[in-house]
Amino acid sequence: MRPAHRPASVCAIPSLTVTPTWFVTSKRQGQATSMSDTAYSIPDDLKGVWQRTLLQRGTDSGQPETDDATWVRRVLTGQWFVDIRLPAPSLQARRALPLTQLRVNELIALVDQQAHAGVVRFEHMAEGPLCTWLRRIDYQPPSQTPDAGWLMAQSEDELLEVGVHVDHNEFWQRLPGSQGRHIALAGFHDDGLDNGRRLLVSGQFIALARARPTPWPRGMMAGATLREVMLHQPDRALDWLDCSVAFGHIEEGACVIEHSTLPVEDGCRWPLHIERLNVNSAQVRLGDEHSEWRILEWQGPSVVMD
Repeated sequence: MRPAHRPASVCAIPSLTVTPTWFVTSKRQGQATSMSDTAYSIPDDLKGVWQRTLLQRGTDSGQPETDDATWVRRVLTGQWFVDIRLPAPSLQARRALPLTQLRVNELIALVDQQAHAGVVRFEHMAEGPLCTWLRRIDYQPPSQTPDAGWLMAQSEDELLEVGVHVDHNEFWQRLPGSQGRHIALAGFHDDGLDNGRRLLVSGQFIALARARPTPWPRGMMAGATLREVMLHQPDRALDWLDCSVAFGHIEEGACVIEHSTLPVEDGCRWPLHIERLNVNSAQVRLGDEHSEWRILEWQGPSVVMD
């Protein structure tokens, strides 16, 4: 169910301070990219928005633990992805308020969220298709284990991903309406440096990601979780939670957020207009913000407004 739209004043965008046979690679008319095409881009048949329907952990034990309650969406363009995973407890009795207005127990409910954005490396191996997810933005601290999985098609719109470095299986289903156009944009500062923002469009869906402005603490234990970091430095909890990864849909010239790692963004409706200026840049209106973004990938019409 889509959340009710919320007042624009509540939804103001904060400023940034900081090998199955159907896996085929093809070029489509209208595709443009600022990066050279490589053998590591995912094939067109994998692009779109994927909803996880089931997670199985401990599959080698014969009695795997299962999870079908976590809300998961993954947006895939040719070389970029955004992935957001919200456990059921983080969505229960969720209040769409800024972090500064949430109670302690509500902040604690957010620490087990997972979300990341980055580059996907797709390879045809002898054992089958292999995807490695190289994270540029991550809600959780850096992991010691690479994120990679073998892909097996169950049908045209159903996929099984088998973990390479972790013992789990993930079952995925592609959402209708998530194909036809695929765009990946990167925000940048006035000096041209990356500002830690990503915007992906896949069909009628959109994903937004912003890195936290505060770097992880020096001397942090390798492989620590966000929960462990917050227990170590609870006075900086708001800094560690300030990472936004949001997923929504596009309708009537607006971006409507379904869920975000920041509860205040849930249900927000922001005016949206994206127009390609040239092969390297696009003009984006998102809410009250008008800015130029760098094109990472562009497949589809030159204007996004519906």
